[in-house]
Amino acid sequence: MPESPIERVSQTTPDLSSAQVERLKQLFPECVTEGRVDFDRLRATLGDLEKMKIECARRHFGTVEVDYDAVSSAQEMRERILGVHSGGSG
Repeated sequence: MPESPIERVSQTTPDLSSAQVERLKQLFPECVTEGRVDFDRLRATLGDLEKMKIECARRHFGTVEVDYDAVSSAQEMRERILGVHSGGSG
């Protein structure tokens, strides 16, 4: 049986961190300064985006006369859907 050629593997690893920072810089330029991510600013920006999405949904559903409200946890959503309060785990 003929031997298959040996595939050479690169001995360097890509700089994934820099690639991710560049992606963040494209999406949220205000959160990257001198190649470093300002995580506090990123958290604040993402929090603002979530609030905007909730407000947009509230307005949208209001125009089509659908009751809409936001919840702060999966547990709260479960309780609203099932109409029960579960005091402990589960």
